[in-house]
Amino acid sequence: MQMQNVIDSPGSEEKQHLTTLPAFLASQKSGANDTAIFRSGQSHSIQRDTASPELLCFTNGEKRQSVPAGTSAKATLQMNESYEARSNSLGHRSAMSEKSKDKQSQGHHEREFSRELNVIQGKENKEKPTKDDQMRTFFKYSPQHKGSEETLLDIKTENDFYTEVFSWGSDRYGQLGLGVDMASEHSYSIPRFCSYNITIRQVSCGQNHAGFITQSNFVYTMGSNSHGQLGIDEPTDSKNSPCLVELPPKRYSMINCGGNTSFVCSEEGTVYSWGQGRFGQLGSGKTQDRFKPEEVNFKVNTRIIKVSAGLEHTAFLDVTGRIFVCGSNEKGQLGLGNIDASNESVLEPVPSPSFSDCAKQLASGSYHTLVLSISGLVYVAGLNNEGQLGDASRKNSALLKVVDEISHIPMKFVAAGSFSAAISEDKMDLFLWGTGSFGEFLTPHRVKKIKGQTVSVSVGYGFGVALSNQGYLYSWGMNDFGQLGSGDFKVQTTPQLMTSLESKLVTSIECGQFFAIGLGQTLRQSDNNNI
Repeated sequence: MQMQNVIDSPGSEEKQHLTTLPAFLASQKSGANDTAIFRSGQSHSIQRDTASPELLCFTNGEKRQSVPAGTSAKATLQMNESYEARSNSLGHRSAMSEKSKDKQSQGHHEREFSRELNVIQGKENKEKPTKDDQMRTFFKYSPQHKGSEETLLDIKTENDFYTEVFSWGSDRYGQLGLGVDMASEHSYSIPRFCSYNITIRQVSCGQNHAGFITQSNFVYTMGSNSHGQLGIDEPTDSKNSPCLVELPPKRYSMINCGGNTSFVCSEEGTVYSWGQGRFGQLGSGKTQDRFKPEEVNFKVNTRIIKVSAGLEHTAFLDVTGRIFVCGSNEKGQLGLGNIDASNESVLEPVPSPSFSDCAKQLASGSYHTLVLSISGLVYVAGLNNEGQLGDASRKNSALLKVVDEISHIPMKFVAAGSFSAAISEDKMDLFLWGTGSFGEFLTPHRVKKIKGQTVSVSVGYGFGVALSNQGYLYSWGMNDFGQLGSGDFKVQTTPQLMTSLESKLVTSIECGQFFAIGLGQTLRQSDNNNI
C-alpha cells in the first residue's frame, strides 16, 4: 500500500545525519552535553538532568519508563467491541513493545504484555492472531487508549515504533507540521500522512498552531508563533515543522492549545503556560506574552489534571472536580456569576463561584465554556449570540448553568469551538447546538447520520469532525481551506464519511481554526520502511 507524503527529513541526502530525539538521547550518557539535528530540522543542545535522568529520557536500554495507561475499562470495552469488526480487513498491527528479556524484576504485568505481543505477532503456538487478539491488545497498550494499568517500555524498544499522523486543511502558518515552505499559502483537502519517527501520546490544535506529547514525555509545537505560543523562546513568526519545547524534566499528562496560547499538565498536577497574555489567559498575573513555558501559580493548594483554553480565556480542572478560570470575561465565559463584572479580565486562576457540582471534563469554545459533571450534566456559560449555550435563547450567561434540553441524558464527552457538541454515555449519540452550515440550533439536536456511533468529536471554526466507534472520521461544515478532508472545498450540512482515511484506523481527532490533525495507530518502524 502506498502512503502519501511520508515526511521523514528535509532532504534525502541529509537523512544519514538526522536523528529522532529519543534515539539521540538514548545514545548519550547522563549529564552529557551534545548537539543534534533532529528530523524537524532543528538543532538542539541537550543536557541530561543528573538528579532524575529517567524523567528527562532514558540513559540506556536498561533504564525503563513507567507509562501510565488511562481510559476506563468500560470505555476500552466499548472501543474493542466496535473496532474488532474492522481489524481483519485493515490488517493493522497493534502498537506495542518488542518482547523484553525475561527478568524477574519486571513482574507479572510485563510478562503478560510480552505474552500478548507474541499472540499479535503470531509467534505463540505458531497461531495467527485473531481479530479479537489484535484489537484487545491494541487498546490495552496503545498510548491513545490508555487504561489504568502501566506498560513498561524502554527507549531502545520505543525507537522501533512510530505513530501515524494525519493532517489536513489550512497550513498557512505551518501548523500541519509538513515542513512545507510557507512563502505561498497552502491548504490540503486530502489528509497528508506524516511520519516523525516517534510515538505520540496526544495532540492538540489551537487557532493557528498545534502541539503534541511523545511517549517519552517530550513536547513539540508547530505553526504560528505570533505571541510566543510555540514556547521555543524565539521571536520567529512561525515554524513549519515540530520544534522541541524546553520544559522541566517531568512526566506530562496532557497538552492543550488555545487561541494563541499553549498549556501542559504534569502528572503531579503542575501547569505550564506560554503564548499570548493580553487578557490574562495564561494565569500568570500579568498581561505580557510569554515566549517560553512558566509555571502557573494557583492561590490554593490544588492538583490540576486538565486544561481547556479558548480564544481569550482558560479553564482548569483539578483532581477533586473543582473548576478554576482566568482570562477575558467579556461575554461571561468565566462563569463568575456577576453580569456587571462580565467585561473584566481575571489575571490569575480563581474558582468559578457559579459551579458547585463535580466536574470531569472541560471544553472552552471561542467565547463560551462547557463543563461536564461526573453525573453527565452539561453546564454552559458565555457568549450565546448563535445559540452556542443551547438554552433556546441568544442571551449571554455569566453563570454556569445546566443545558436543560439534554439534562435527562447523561453525557460522556463535550467539545466546543464556534458551536457546541456532546456525546451521550449510553448510546454514543452526537448532539450539536449553535449555528453553522448544518443550520441554527438554539437547543441540542441529535445527529441522525451517525446515530449510536460517536466516541469523540472536535469542533473548529464553523466545522466539526467526529470519530466513530469503528475508527472512521465524519466531517461537516465550512470547507474553504479543505478542513473537511473530503478532497474538495464544498460545504457540507451533514456529517460525511472521510473516504480518504477509510483504510486507516484513527484513534483521536483534534480541530484547529481551519485545520485538523488526527492520530492513527502506533506501528513498527520496519512497517514504515517497507511501504
